[in-house]
Amino acid sequence: MATAGRSADRYQSSGSSMPYYWSANAEHIVSLCRPWRTGDGCDPAALALAEERLGIALPAILAQFLTSWGNRFDLVSYREVLFSPEHFRISGDMLLCGQENQGCYVWGIPIAQITDADPPVHFVWWNWHSDQPIFPWKLGIRHLSIFLDYITYGNMFSGATKSASMSRITDVARLSAGGYRHIVLACTPPGLEPDPTWEWVIYQKDGIAIDPGFGSTYAVASSHELLLEAERVLGVVWEKRWQCAMPDIVTSPQYGR
Repeated sequence: MATAGRSADRYQSSGSSMPYYWSANAEHIVSLCRPWRTGDGCDPAALALAEERLGIALPAILAQFLTSWGNRFDLVSYREVLFSPEHFRISGDMLLCGQENQGCYVWGIPIAQITDADPPVHFVWWNWHSDQPIFPWKLGIRHLSIFLDYITYGNMFSGATKSASMSRITDVARLSAGGYRHIVLACTPPGLEPDPTWEWVIYQKDGIAIDPGFGSTYAVASSHELLLEAERVLGVVWEKRWQCAMPDIVTSPQYGR
Protein backbone atom coordinates (compact mmCIF):
# COMPACT_ATOMS: atom_id res chain seq x y z
CA MET A 1 0.00 0.00 0.00
CA ALA A 2 1.20 3.53 -0.75
CA THR A 3 2.20 5.49 2.30
CA ALA A 4 0.97 8.87 3.36
CA GLY A 5 3.35 11.66 4.03
CA ARG A 6 2.24 14.60 1.95
CA SER A 7 1.89 17.75 3.99
CA ALA A 8 -0.82 20.34 3.43
CA ASP A 9 1.61 22.68 1.68
CA ARG A 10 2.11 20.15 -1.12
CA TYR A 11 -1.38 20.92 -2.36
CA GLN A 12 -2.50 24.04 -4.09
CA SER A 13 -3.96 26.16 -1.33
CA SER A 14 -7.67 26.99 -1.30
CA GLY A 15 -6.48 30.58 -0.98
CA SER A 16 -4.48 30.42 -4.22
CA SER A 17 -5.14 33.06 -6.87
CA MET A 18 -5.50 30.44 -9.61
CA PRO A 19 -7.95 27.53 -9.88
CA TYR A 20 -6.85 24.05 -10.91
CA TYR A 21 -8.09 22.61 -14.22
CA TRP A 22 -8.00 18.83 -14.01
CA SER A 23 -8.63 17.92 -17.68
CA ALA A 24 -8.85 19.32 -21.19
CA ASN A 25 -12.58 19.91 -20.56
CA ALA A 26 -12.31 21.42 -17.09
CA GLU A 27 -12.09 25.07 -18.10
CA HIS A 28 -15.21 24.72 -20.23
CA ILE A 29 -17.13 22.92 -17.47
CA VAL A 30 -16.48 25.62 -14.90
CA SER A 31 -17.42 28.31 -17.45
CA LEU A 32 -20.99 27.02 -17.19
CA CYS A 33 -21.39 28.22 -13.61
CA ARG A 34 -20.18 31.08 -11.48
CA PRO A 35 -16.43 31.83 -11.58
CA TRP A 36 -14.00 30.33 -9.09
CA ARG A 37 -13.18 32.34 -6.01
CA THR A 38 -11.20 31.93 -2.81
CA GLY A 39 -12.94 29.48 -0.48
CA ASP A 40 -14.28 27.21 -3.22
CA GLY A 41 -11.72 24.56 -2.34
CA CYS A 42 -11.23 22.24 0.60
CA ASP A 43 -8.65 23.12 3.22
CA PRO A 44 -5.38 21.39 2.26
CA ALA A 45 -4.99 20.47 5.92
CA ALA A 46 -8.16 18.37 5.63
CA LEU A 47 -6.55 16.42 2.79
CA ALA A 48 -3.41 15.85 4.81
CA LEU A 49 -5.51 14.57 7.73
CA ALA A 50 -7.44 12.25 5.40
CA GLU A 51 -4.19 10.79 4.06
CA GLU A 52 -2.88 10.20 7.57
CA ARG A 53 -6.13 8.47 8.51
CA LEU A 54 -6.19 6.34 5.36
CA GLY A 55 -2.48 5.57 5.26
CA ILE A 56 -2.22 6.44 1.57
CA ALA A 57 -1.43 9.46 -0.57
CA LEU A 58 -4.43 10.58 -2.60
CA PRO A 59 -3.98 10.81 -6.38
CA ALA A 60 -2.63 14.25 -7.20
CA ILE A 61 -5.46 14.96 -9.66
CA LEU A 62 -8.07 14.31 -6.97
CA ALA A 63 -6.25 16.28 -4.29
CA GLN A 64 -5.69 19.30 -6.52
CA PHE A 65 -9.30 19.19 -7.72
CA LEU A 66 -10.56 19.22 -4.14
CA THR A 67 -8.32 22.11 -3.09
CA SER A 68 -9.80 24.21 -5.90
CA TRP A 69 -13.39 22.98 -6.19
CA GLY A 70 -14.20 20.66 -3.27
CA ASN A 71 -16.59 23.13 -1.59
CA ARG A 72 -18.60 23.79 -4.74
CA PHE A 73 -21.96 22.07 -4.24
CA ASP A 74 -22.95 22.70 -7.86
CA LEU A 75 -19.90 20.84 -9.15
CA VAL A 76 -19.33 18.07 -6.61
CA SER A 77 -22.66 17.06 -5.06
CA TYR A 78 -25.73 18.61 -6.70
CA ARG A 79 -26.72 15.17 -8.05
CA GLU A 80 -23.66 12.95 -8.42
CA VAL A 81 -21.55 13.07 -5.27
CA LEU A 82 -17.80 13.28 -4.93
CA PHE A 83 -16.94 12.64 -1.29
CA SER A 84 -15.20 15.29 0.76
CA PRO A 85 -11.88 14.29 2.37
CA GLU A 86 -13.34 13.30 5.74
CA HIS A 87 -15.64 10.79 4.02
CA PHE A 88 -12.99 8.99 1.97
CA ARG A 89 -12.43 5.49 3.28
CA ILE A 90 -10.97 2.17 2.23
CA SER A 91 -13.09 -0.91 1.66
CA GLY A 92 -11.12 -4.01 0.72
CA ASP A 93 -8.76 -2.94 -2.03
CA MET A 94 -10.68 0.20 -3.03
CA LEU A 95 -10.62 3.83 -1.96
CA LEU A 96 -14.27 4.88 -1.85
CA CYS A 97 -14.49 8.32 -3.44
CA GLY A 98 -18.14 9.01 -4.41
CA GLN A 99 -21.66 7.76 -5.02
CA GLU A 100 -24.25 8.13 -7.75
CA ASN A 101 -27.39 10.14 -7.26
CA GLN A 102 -29.67 7.39 -5.91
CA GLY A 103 -27.10 6.06 -3.47
CA CYS A 104 -27.21 2.61 -5.08
CA TYR A 105 -23.71 2.64 -6.54
CA VAL A 106 -20.40 3.69 -5.06
CA TRP A 107 -17.29 4.70 -6.98
CA GLY A 108 -13.82 3.63 -5.96
CA ILE A 109 -10.18 3.86 -7.03
CA PRO A 110 -8.14 0.63 -6.84
CA ILE A 111 -5.49 0.95 -4.13
CA ALA A 112 -3.08 -0.98 -6.36
CA GLN A 113 -3.29 1.88 -8.89
CA ILE A 114 -3.61 4.78 -6.46
CA THR A 115 -0.14 6.10 -7.39
CA ASP A 116 -0.89 6.11 -11.14
CA ALA A 117 -0.87 9.57 -12.70
CA ASP A 118 -4.50 9.20 -13.82
CA PRO A 119 -5.92 6.01 -12.26
CA PRO A 120 -9.14 4.23 -13.26
CA VAL A 121 -12.41 4.51 -11.35
CA HIS A 122 -14.60 1.45 -10.67
CA PHE A 123 -18.17 1.16 -9.43
CA VAL A 124 -20.20 -1.35 -7.43
CA TRP A 125 -23.75 -1.83 -6.12
CA TRP A 126 -23.54 -1.02 -2.41
CA ASN A 127 -25.49 -2.52 0.50
CA TRP A 128 -25.83 0.25 3.07
CA HIS A 129 -27.18 -2.14 5.73
CA SER A 130 -24.12 -4.38 5.71
CA ASP A 131 -21.90 -1.52 4.45
CA GLN A 132 -20.40 -3.83 1.87
CA PRO A 133 -20.49 -4.23 -1.91
CA ILE A 134 -23.13 -6.64 -3.20
CA PHE A 135 -21.40 -7.67 -6.43
CA PRO A 136 -17.79 -7.52 -7.63
CA TRP A 137 -16.36 -4.15 -8.57
CA LYS A 138 -16.42 -3.24 -12.28
CA LEU A 139 -14.39 -0.78 -14.30
CA GLY A 140 -16.53 2.25 -15.05
CA ILE A 141 -14.21 5.01 -16.25
CA ARG A 142 -10.62 4.44 -17.32
CA HIS A 143 -9.20 7.69 -15.98
CA LEU A 144 -9.85 9.79 -12.87
CA SER A 145 -9.75 13.00 -14.91
CA ILE A 146 -12.61 11.72 -17.09
CA PHE A 147 -14.49 10.64 -13.97
CA LEU A 148 -14.26 14.22 -12.67
CA ASP A 149 -15.57 15.44 -16.05
CA TYR A 150 -18.43 12.93 -15.73
CA ILE A 151 -19.31 14.10 -12.20
CA THR A 152 -19.14 17.81 -12.95
CA TYR A 153 -20.81 17.75 -16.36
CA GLY A 154 -23.43 15.42 -14.87
CA ASN A 155 -24.22 17.93 -12.14
CA MET A 156 -24.42 20.77 -14.64
CA PHE A 157 -26.84 18.85 -16.87
CA SER A 158 -28.90 17.86 -13.82
CA GLY A 159 -29.86 21.47 -13.13
CA ALA A 160 -27.00 22.96 -11.13
CA THR A 161 -26.83 25.91 -13.53
CA LYS A 162 -29.12 27.67 -16.02
CA SER A 163 -30.70 24.95 -18.13
CA ALA A 164 -33.13 24.23 -20.94
CA SER A 165 -34.50 21.17 -22.71
CA MET A 166 -36.55 20.11 -25.71
CA SER A 167 -37.37 17.06 -27.77
CA ARG A 168 -34.27 15.46 -29.14
CA ILE A 169 -32.36 17.28 -31.88
CA THR A 170 -31.86 14.63 -34.53
CA ASP A 171 -29.89 16.80 -36.95
CA VAL A 172 -26.68 17.23 -34.95
CA ALA A 173 -25.08 18.82 -38.02
CA ARG A 174 -26.88 21.99 -36.95
CA LEU A 175 -24.70 22.03 -33.85
CA SER A 176 -21.47 21.83 -35.83
CA ALA A 177 -22.74 24.44 -38.28
CA GLY A 178 -23.58 26.65 -35.32
CA GLY A 179 -19.97 26.70 -34.20
CA TYR A 180 -20.19 24.01 -31.54
CA ARG A 181 -17.29 21.62 -31.10
CA HIS A 182 -18.02 18.13 -29.87
CA ILE A 183 -16.16 16.11 -27.27
CA VAL A 184 -16.50 12.47 -26.32
CA LEU A 185 -16.29 11.15 -22.77
CA ALA A 186 -15.59 7.41 -22.68
CA CYS A 187 -17.46 6.42 -19.54
CA THR A 188 -19.87 3.71 -18.44
CA PRO A 189 -22.71 4.97 -16.21
CA PRO A 190 -23.12 3.00 -12.97
CA GLY A 191 -25.28 -0.08 -13.33
CA LEU A 192 -24.42 -0.79 -16.95
CA GLU A 193 -22.04 -3.50 -18.02
CA PRO A 194 -18.65 -1.94 -18.77
CA ASP A 195 -18.67 -1.13 -22.45
CA PRO A 196 -15.57 0.43 -24.03
CA THR A 197 -17.72 1.68 -26.93
CA TRP A 198 -20.15 3.64 -24.70
CA GLU A 199 -19.58 7.34 -25.19
CA TRP A 200 -21.16 10.53 -23.90
CA VAL A 201 -21.12 13.11 -26.69
CA ILE A 202 -21.33 16.75 -25.62
CA TYR A 203 -21.30 19.81 -27.85
CA GLN A 204 -19.41 22.79 -26.43
CA LYS A 205 -19.27 26.48 -27.04
CA ASP A 206 -17.96 29.16 -24.70
CA GLY A 207 -20.29 29.28 -21.71
CA ILE A 208 -22.75 26.68 -23.03
CA ALA A 209 -22.94 22.90 -23.50
CA ILE A 210 -25.53 20.78 -25.30
CA ASP A 211 -26.22 17.08 -24.84
CA PRO A 212 -28.23 15.80 -27.83
CA GLY A 213 -29.35 12.92 -25.61
CA PHE A 214 -31.41 9.83 -26.37
CA GLY A 215 -34.92 11.03 -25.58
CA SER A 216 -34.45 14.77 -25.07
CA THR A 217 -31.82 17.38 -25.78
CA TYR A 218 -30.47 19.38 -22.84
CA ALA A 219 -28.53 22.61 -22.77
CA VAL A 220 -26.72 24.21 -19.84
CA ALA A 221 -25.24 27.69 -19.89
CA SER A 222 -23.80 30.43 -17.75
CA SER A 223 -26.59 32.80 -18.80
CA HIS A 224 -30.10 32.77 -20.20
CA GLU A 225 -28.82 34.96 -23.05
CA LEU A 226 -26.66 32.09 -24.26
CA LEU A 227 -29.65 29.73 -24.18
CA LEU A 228 -31.62 32.22 -26.31
CA GLU A 229 -28.67 32.58 -28.69
CA ALA A 230 -28.61 28.79 -29.05
CA GLU A 231 -32.29 28.88 -30.01
CA ARG A 232 -31.53 31.32 -32.82
CA VAL A 233 -28.44 29.48 -34.07
CA LEU A 234 -30.09 26.06 -34.00
CA GLY A 235 -33.51 27.20 -35.15
CA VAL A 236 -35.26 25.59 -32.19
CA VAL A 237 -37.44 26.63 -29.28
CA TRP A 238 -36.60 25.28 -25.85
CA GLU A 239 -39.68 23.61 -24.42
CA LYS A 240 -38.52 24.04 -20.84
CA ARG A 241 -36.23 26.49 -19.14
CA TRP A 242 -35.25 26.64 -15.51
CA GLN A 243 -32.71 28.10 -13.17
CA CYS A 244 -31.72 26.39 -9.95
CA ALA A 245 -30.90 28.53 -6.94
CA MET A 246 -27.61 27.09 -5.78
CA PRO A 247 -25.82 27.53 -2.48
CA ASP A 248 -22.24 28.61 -3.17
CA ILE A 249 -20.51 26.41 -0.61
CA VAL A 250 -21.13 23.00 0.82
CA THR A 251 -19.10 22.22 3.89
CA SER A 252 -19.25 18.45 3.64
CA PRO A 253 -21.08 16.23 1.12
CA GLN A 254 -22.62 13.45 3.19
CA TYR A 255 -21.50 9.88 2.88
CA GLY A 256 -24.24 7.32 2.35
CA ARG A 257 -27.92 7.74 3.00
